[in-house]
Amino acid sequence: SFLILQTTALVVLLLGAGDVVFNGMSWWWLSSMVVLSLGALLTFFKAADVTEVCARVPSFINSLTFEDDADSARHYLVQYVTYSAAGFYVGEVRLTGATALKLTYTAGLAAFAILTKVAADL
Repeated sequence: SFLILQTTALVVLLLGAGDVVFNGMSWWWLSSMVVLSLGALLTFFKAADVTEVCARVPSFINSLTFEDDADSARHYLVQYVTYSAAGFYVGEVRLTGATALKLTYTAGLAAFAILTKVAADL
């Protein structure tokens, strides 16, 4: 469902750009689609940021100091948090910042390829 939102935002933006270029629609009409697509993209990167914050929790727990320097309960807690791999998942794939950048780059390449193909056919 999360990737459907991102794909829908990309398709809306591409169809809007197609209307502006090929049907003579005004450019201000495209601005609403750009705002919606940027909102979906921002949501995508905020979800990736949740995973990045969750990855730093074990380090934070380790930095807490108590009476004992070698606390076995804290060690087990850090292991539990590390092995639970908390974060934002899309289809059982962990969404990290690098994954979000790769998907954004791929979507941009696909959009460029589609627009280039359509423009070449004119």
